[in-house]
Amino acid sequence: MSQVLPQTCPKCHAPVNPGQAFCPNCGTNLTNSSGIFPPTVAAQSGSGGTFPPTIAAQPEGAGVFPPTMAAAPNVGPNTGGGYNASTPPPPIGLPNSAYGTPPGYSSPSYDPYSGGAATPPPPPTDPYSGGAPANSYAPPPPQPGQYAPPIGAPGPYTLPNKKKSPALYIVLGVVLAVLVVCGGSAWAVTKALSGKDTGSGGTSSSGNSGGGQFAAEQKVDLSVVYSSVQFNFTSLQQANKFSDDSLSGLSYNGNKNYVRVNFKEQQTSQKSSYFSYSSSFLLILPDKTTASSLKAQEYSGPEGGVVRTNWVDFELSKQVDLSKLSLRLGASDEAQMTFPLKTGADVSKYKPQQATLNKSFQYAGMDWTLKDATQIYYNNGKQAKSGKVFVLVDLKANNPDGNGSVYLYSGFVRLKSGDTVSAPTYDSNLDDFDIIDSGTTNVQGTAVFETPPSGTYTLTFTSGKNIAATSVDFSVGSGS
Repeated sequence: MSQVLPQTCPKCHAPVNPGQAFCPNCGTNLTNSSGIFPPTVAAQSGSGGTFPPTIAAQPEGAGVFPPTMAAAPNVGPNTGGGYNASTPPPPIGLPNSAYGTPPGYSSPSYDPYSGGAATPPPPPTDPYSGGAPANSYAPPPPQPGQYAPPIGAPGPYTLPNKKKSPALYIVLGVVLAVLVVCGGSAWAVTKALSGKDTGSGGTSSSGNSGGGQFAAEQKVDLSVVYSSVQFNFTSLQQANKFSDDSLSGLSYNGNKNYVRVNFKEQQTSQKSSYFSYSSSFLLILPDKTTASSLKAQEYSGPEGGVVRTNWVDFELSKQVDLSKLSLRLGASDEAQMTFPLKTGADVSKYKPQQATLNKSFQYAGMDWTLKDATQIYYNNGKQAKSGKVFVLVDLKANNPDGNGSVYLYSGFVRLKSGDTVSAPTYDSNLDDFDIIDSGTTNVQGTAVFETPPSGTYTLTFTSGKNIAATSVDFSVGSGS
């Protein structure tokens, strides 16, 4: 007596019922050419007869068919309890009155012209897909209590992700490198052809900085004095960057144009000038707008006696006609001077105005002479304050014998300009008039006044002990 072995499909290994002609999962024909189930049946027993190939021998009275059908009664000369050898077993899957039809099983239709082969059953349906044919590669549905993978999780038959070849990244890197090199070379060629770069010292290498419609440089021959410094302007330049100015070309508001004013400067006074180029230089553009100084080669005005070369740069939004630029010298609280930046510009009104007077008068018993007077915008390294000028008067005194010594102090003289009366500044030189001994002659000194400009000035000598006041009128440039 032998046991029944599990029946499975030889192709997909799905379980099948004994005697079933086609796999219910993939539809594989389970019969061979002789109509016998593939040899997955356990060894048969008996003495001369054979069981149907899909049924193992059972003990007598073991139950009803299927799938563990009891041995059939002896119907022939075979005494081993098996089938009569003279009676062949019915084809698998055909109804048999002797064996019956398994409960719940529908035999497939038999085709007598196909050698006993039956028509395969229709493919099973997927109970979770609304009656659609089941996927033969899909796993069986989960049973109650069995773990089901979440929706979207990769199934057991999911193909592994294919790794991208490193050759793709190498090719992309080479292409990117070629683009960068070609782009940089094109940019360098474009810059060289455009002529925007400046040479050493910030001089533009072409006549049109950046290919603009205005000249990149203009020669200038103009001289003016500010704060006792004589400026000799030599040229104007414009470019999108000057190589010796670290601030030019750094604007983050788009393309800029820079104008440079070149000049030589000399300190005419023995004292130093302490002005700042950033606050004392203002460029006036052709449309009357202004541009403040960006940077200068030197930080502040020159010291006494210094002669040097200098430049001041201005930042503009676009190119301009250099021949139509003007310059304003002087801080906001100083007497400013505005003039065109070109050869032959009229700056005569900013030059010193002098008058030789030689006016004689009496004061404190002495003979005095108002030798000359000068009206000027600067004195001893300083620029006059806004709305004012410096007026310098040279005096000479003679104290005759017998007059005795005369004691005067710096406050003995005043200058009246309109309604303004001014005392001498500290730059005056009146120390020799403090004490004038009897018989002393040709005592000289200079009084300096910072006052509003006027056509006529009045020099007043104050009164003192046994000294009467006196005054002298004069005009600068009148000669009288």
